[in-house]
Amino acid sequence: MGEVERDGVRDALLGGEREHEEEQQERTKLQNATAATNWRQAVYLNIYDLETQSDDPQAISRWNSYLYYTGLGLYHSGVEVYDKEYAFGGSALPSTGVFVVEPRNAPCAKFRQQVFMGYTELAPDALHEFVMGDVAAGFAGNSYNLLKRNCNHFADALCQMLTGRAAPVWVNRLAWLGTQMKCVLPTGFDDPFGAAADAAASTSSATAAIGASNERADACHHDDDSRRLLECAPAESRSDRHRDTQLNLAIPTAETAAAAGGSGGGFGVGVASERSVDDAKESRTR
Repeated sequence: MGEVERDGVRDALLGGEREHEEEQQERTKLQNATAATNWRQAVYLNIYDLETQSDDPQAISRWNSYLYYTGLGLYHSGVEVYDKEYAFGGSALPSTGVFVVEPRNAPCAKFRQQVFMGYTELAPDALHEFVMGDVAAGFAGNSYNLLKRNCNHFADALCQMLTGRAAPVWVNRLAWLGTQMKCVLPTGFDDPFGAAADAAASTSSATAAIGASNERADACHHDDDSRRLLECAPAESRSDRHRDTQLNLAIPTAETAAAAGGSGGGFGVGVASERSVDDAKESRTR
C-alpha cells in the first residue's frame, strides 16, 4: 500500500471519528433539552391535626389518635410539590382562599403524616401559575364550607388534577358524615363566615334602629320641653301671645285688602273694627 493510500485511509478514519463525536454532541444536547422540558416531580398530601385556640390546643390531636383507627377524624390537609405546600382556608372576602406555606408547617395545625400521591410533569413556574391562577380562582375565601367545600376538598381536587389520584377517603370522611346529618346540626354550623356576615348585618340593622329610636325620643323630649315652657309662662304672657297670633292671622296683605275692597271679606271687617275702637278711645281722651 502506497503512502498516498495510507493517508487516505487515515483521513477517512479521522473523519468518521469526528462525525461520530459531532453526532454524540448533538444527541447529548437533545437529551438535555428534553430533560429540561419534561419535568417529573413527586406530589405529597400532608395531613394535620387541627389545633384549637383554647387552654388545650392539642385536644383534637388526642381525639384523632383514637378516631384514626375508625377511619374518622378532624383533619387539615395541603398539597406539597416543588418545596411548596398549597392549601385552602375560608374568609369573609370574595378573593381566593388558596395560600402557600412551608411544607409540613401549616398554621394552627399539628403535622400528622404524609401520603405519596404520584408525580406531576409540570415545570415549577407553570405549576405555581396554574395553582394560584386557574385553580385558586375557583376557590374564593367566602365559598368555604365546613361540610361541602373545606381544605380537604381543595387538596383532593388538586391531587387529582396533578396526579390523577384522589386523596384517601378517611381524611374527609367526617365532613361527608356531617352532610348526611345536617338536619340535626345547628343552623349556620357549616358556613361560619356566612353566619358571621349575617350577624354583622343584623348588628348594623339593630344599631340603625336604635339610632332612629333615639332620634324620635329626642324629638319627643324637645316637644315636651316646649310644652312645659308654654305652660309655665304667666297667664298674661300666654294671652298676649295668643292675641298676637290671632292678629297676625287677621292682618291681610295689601293685595288681599285691595281685592276685598275694604268691606267684603272677613279680613276687612276685622281691621275696620279694631281701628274704630282705637278712634273711640282717642276721642274720649280729647
